[in-house]
Amino acid sequence: VGGQFLVYKSYRDQHFIYVFDNNMRTLQKNKLPLENDRLLSTDFLVYPDFAWFFYQYYYKGAIYAAALKIDPSGNPVGKEVILDSTQRQSFSNNKIYSVINSEDKQQIMVFKINTSNDRRHILTTCLFNKDLTLQKRSVVPVEMPQTNDFLSEFTLFNDGELVCIRASGTSSNDNINKVSLIFKDPLWDAISIGELSIKGAYLDDIRLRADNINKHYVITSFFSKAKRGNIDGLYYAVWDKARHAEVMHATTQFSDELRADARGDGSIKTAFNDFYIKQVIMRRDGGFILSAESV
Repeated sequence: VGGQFLVYKSYRDQHFIYVFDNNMRTLQKNKLPLENDRLLSTDFLVYPDFAWFFYQYYYKGAIYAAALKIDPSGNPVGKEVILDSTQRQSFSNNKIYSVINSEDKQQIMVFKINTSNDRRHILTTCLFNKDLTLQKRSVVPVEMPQTNDFLSEFTLFNDGELVCIRASGTSSNDNINKVSLIFKDPLWDAISIGELSIKGAYLDDIRLRADNINKHYVITSFFSKAKRGNIDGLYYAVWDKARHAEVMHATTQFSDELRADARGDGSIKTAFNDFYIKQVIMRRDGGFILSAESV
């Protein structure tokens, strides 16, 4: 930030920002003035001249999502910003809020999901601008038709639209044969649903990326032809934002040459079974680069 490296460190419920120069020499050590020391989670969103420090904590029967603005010298700017809160009778180490941002960092969303009802999850979203001024708070139900349905891959478009995946399968994201896209308009207290075409394929490790240039959403995943089978290749689909429709879907089967390069000590058939998608990088022409790693 501002040409300097900021490092966050917590020690015995105290919280610090260390400032380093380009030669990694310590310039400053600043203690953050947090009234509640037990943080349940921390996130950072970095801009050229400042950073937002997001965190949540439990205090007197509630969990709070909050933020502090940090300058290039590691000092807080202004006071703590309370983003949202949830009543909770007892202390828990589990966080309930997640923070995401749009690609241009002009839209920030804090959200939580109440999963107490297996067939109807309650999604609460708080949409902020870059200055953390609240634009819209919504509470909307999301129907979960099947027992093993789950939500994942929450993504924020540059215009503030939220989209995520509702998949039918096991909670471990395995053997998925039905995928829906859940859309939340930035200014409406409602969702819309789009269905993806998946026939003869079982998906594994789904990823969702926003293509802000071409106004698309790109969905990628490994797939197998048989339930609990070996990974056969890559599935991908493109959803057009303006038409609110799927414009293409396809699969690419991995060649034996690629499998031989990736197999390690195993067989060619199981070469990609231990791979997970690490990153999807969008190209300006609408294509993408996918990187995966064997774990």
